[in-house]
Amino acid sequence: MSAVKQYVAEKLNDPEIEFYLLLPDASKLFDNSFLELKLVPAVLLNFLWSDGSCGTIHYLKPDVMVLLADL
Repeated sequence: MSAVKQYVAEKLNDPEIEFYLLLPDASKLFDNSFLELKLVPAVLLNFLWSDGSCGTIHYLKPDVMVLLADL
């Protein structure tokens, strides 16, 4: 799990801001592995700032933003 959090943090404009990764049922993920949580081979994670903030500023780095596409 720490490798996934590190990967996500590297894509943020400010990697020092605390965040949580959540399962679709809104339960927070901590240091368990995906295998321990029975999330292998696939899982959908949600993102939440630890302070609950959200807004209109860009949280992702510009090089990540250019990769986004509308579905």
